[in-house]
Amino acid sequence: MSDVMTAITSDHASVTVIIPTLNEEQNIDPLLQQLTQVSIADCQLNILFVDDQSTDQTVAKINQWHQRYAHISVLERRGVADLTQSILDGVKHCSSEIIAVMDADLSHPIDKLAELLRPIITGSHDVSVGSRYVKHGGVAEWPLHRRLISWLGGLPARVLTDIKDTTSGFFACRRACFDAIDKQACGYKILLEILSAGLDKFTVKEVPIVFTDRTLGQSKLSSKQMVQYVKRLLEICGGQVSTATGSKFIAVGLSGVVVDALFFTMFLSQGWTLSQAHIVSFMIAALSNYLLNSIWSFKFQHQSVSSWLTKALKFIYIASIALILRGGVIALLTMLFNMPPTLAIYPAIITAAVVNYLGVSFLVFPHHTAPHASINWRVLALGISAFILVLRLLYLGTTELLPDEAYYWNYTQFMAWGYLDHPPLVAWIIAAGTSVFGDNEFGVRIVTYCMALASLFFMFRLTRLLFDQTSAYISLLLLSIYPFSVVTGMLATTDGLQVLFWTAGLYFLADGIIRERISSWLALGVCVGLGMLSKYTTALFALSLVFYMLINSKAYYWWKRPVIYLSAGLAVLVFLPNLLWNAQHEWSSFLFQTARRLQADSMFSSHYLLLHATVLLSPVGLILSALALTRSKALIKQAQPQASRRQHVYLLILVFTLLPLSVFIYFSLNHPPRFHWTAPIWLSLIPLSAYLLSPTSGRAADKAGLKKFVIYGGALLCLIYGGILHYSAIGLPLKVESSLTSHYFWQHSAAKINQLEQQIMAQSGQRPVIICLSKWSIASALRFYDSDGYVDNILSRNAIGETATMYETWTQPSDWHDRPVLFVAMHEKDINSPKLGKYTRGLSAPERHSLTINNRHLRTLLVRQADSYQPAESN
Repeated sequence: MSDVMTAITSDHASVTVIIPTLNEEQNIDPLLQQLTQVSIADCQLNILFVDDQSTDQTVAKINQWHQRYAHISVLERRGVADLTQSILDGVKHCSSEIIAVMDADLSHPIDKLAELLRPIITGSHDVSVGSRYVKHGGVAEWPLHRRLISWLGGLPARVLTDIKDTTSGFFACRRACFDAIDKQACGYKILLEILSAGLDKFTVKEVPIVFTDRTLGQSKLSSKQMVQYVKRLLEICGGQVSTATGSKFIAVGLSGVVVDALFFTMFLSQGWTLSQAHIVSFMIAALSNYLLNSIWSFKFQHQSVSSWLTKALKFIYIASIALILRGGVIALLTMLFNMPPTLAIYPAIITAAVVNYLGVSFLVFPHHTAPHASINWRVLALGISAFILVLRLLYLGTTELLPDEAYYWNYTQFMAWGYLDHPPLVAWIIAAGTSVFGDNEFGVRIVTYCMALASLFFMFRLTRLLFDQTSAYISLLLLSIYPFSVVTGMLATTDGLQVLFWTAGLYFLADGIIRERISSWLALGVCVGLGMLSKYTTALFALSLVFYMLINSKAYYWWKRPVIYLSAGLAVLVFLPNLLWNAQHEWSSFLFQTARRLQADSMFSSHYLLLHATVLLSPVGLILSALALTRSKALIKQAQPQASRRQHVYLLILVFTLLPLSVFIYFSLNHPPRFHWTAPIWLSLIPLSAYLLSPTSGRAADKAGLKKFVIYGGALLCLIYGGILHYSAIGLPLKVESSLTSHYFWQHSAAKINQLEQQIMAQSGQRPVIICLSKWSIASALRFYDSDGYVDNILSRNAIGETATMYETWTQPSDWHDRPVLFVAMHEKDINSPKLGKYTRGLSAPERHSLTINNRHLRTLLVRQADSYQPAESN
């Protein structure tokens, strides 16, 4: 309960209804005929019109009513007409402790006024809002497109508040709520000013209303007011926006476009690579723009040399982010749409200009009034999350598939209810994407990308349910920057599916327990089943779920309700196809993932778990998760004063983190774990970590250092992710090659392999068998990027008697007896293996082929030829 809120204890609460007017003479009589009939028990109701220099008979009509009813009066304003200032003047003019605001055009239901005022009179809430967007609320006789426009118009403001109808003009509040409003407040949405200023402090109730359009008079909403609304929104968020700076920035930007395009075209004509021309021309234009903006557009911001240097560093960072996104646009247009680089540069420049302007307005030259701490976190969270989402989308179809993704694509060529090494869901979602967009990178990854969006949605809902809305926004930031989420949210692998269903499962469990929703229990069962179809380690989620229900004494009664068993039945039903497949195949997939790993050589590997956690979470996430875990009891006690709810939240976070972690720790005592296995167990700590950072969990000054650590760390991670994707798509100005590049750039490798294949066919008259010297990586990548349409001759290392997972089922090496051979390897030891001679005749020396594109070195390809393949001679 806020400091503002106190129940009215006097016999009669004094309420003033403030109604701003501007040329509303036609509405005064019908409005007051209804208002004078309103009677609220224990409430003295006053009606104050604040007129903004009407030129019709509005004031005269009000004065006529004043002669009959003393509690009706009018305040005539002078100066610039402004709705917000009109209401503020009305507040100053009256003496009531409770203020209600409504329009004069009869669009607000007067019969709801008593219900609107009741929470304020009783002291249960600070602000009461007539809402169109809650249950039983709405808009009368509006077509769908107008409702959509209205909803979209209010959507940005919802970031600054915790309610659904942030642009309502019908509300009531304590007089003291107006004291929090910024002195520069203006425009036609004063409620937004109150709610944003009182975020995390005022308690707000939404009362459902049905909004009706005016039937008399003309609307005062103009394009100028809409622009002013957007401008004020940006200022509340901390941005420096004005017509002067905006026009100057555009002028500077246009000069930068000319400079950028000229140098880009010149560099390409001189034989520079696309990456070199794009990066260097951008740097020249960015430097020119910064100098002009610094001494002209935002000239008044300068204070000292140190301030100038700080702003310069911030500008360099923003420019780097813009450069990365610009590279993504160039890659998208040139690689997917075959647009010439000299044309693609213009949309890329516009994209970079938008990013630069937002960055300069919010980070380099921000508004002189610092935003509310919670708003600052929300804007930051949305900014970083949006960057990561756009970054992944731009590069989704322009970066080559990893061999893992190509392997799962090969699943779709042999569709089944199960596979030796994984459940089948990854194949189904890839098949769904490629059936619409074709067998390309975008088609393979698009469904995974959409599932990453769903993961963000469920994480937001989970955190808001367990803690509060500001923490929910921060959880978006954390989930967006953690490496495991960035990778699984873009690459078409089993891990991204598991992250989604694990996160959704946590939300539905919390919702079912805390809100007691039957539908959430049923959804939980579906999530567990889908999670098992994604990855078998989801069994740890099911184990944690059972353990949680057993030790949570305040949840025992659920064991007596049939819904929990129906939920379990749904999980089994969803997973049943894979169960039946395993039963028909001697439980091969289950045994592959369990017994095979337990039979591996014994080796103490627990120390790897810490390394894996650092890779999956980054040092930022690891330290933040550790702090949140150690302070979990105190944080949850502060967030959840109710004992039963506190127990639900505390046990949920601890059980779903520590139980799976303990299983991996036990396994690692004798066996090496895979680095990505533990990714989903950190999901349950994200809401708690977000609450630890949130201003709602304590004084901001106590967490200033932690906040900087997370923000700077997250900013660095964004640059790293962007740099990697930029390099993968169009490269960097300098030559970069490491051991990692031997696992990548298979599209160009496949083209080279096809060229060698054609040479062998010309010499021997036979199509050679291509034997890939890895378990599945090379064969999968070459099959995906094969250009001649023949992939049946691409085998894996099962052709030389070694394990090759599904390729042992998909391919039959004996069919290629006596064919010429082309070996392909990633490592020197594989291409030089003595084993190759046992399966061939006429084995040649290894060859090294350097692959380049547009003068850019990609990787070195290792190959070896033989005259004939002799699988039987190895026996």
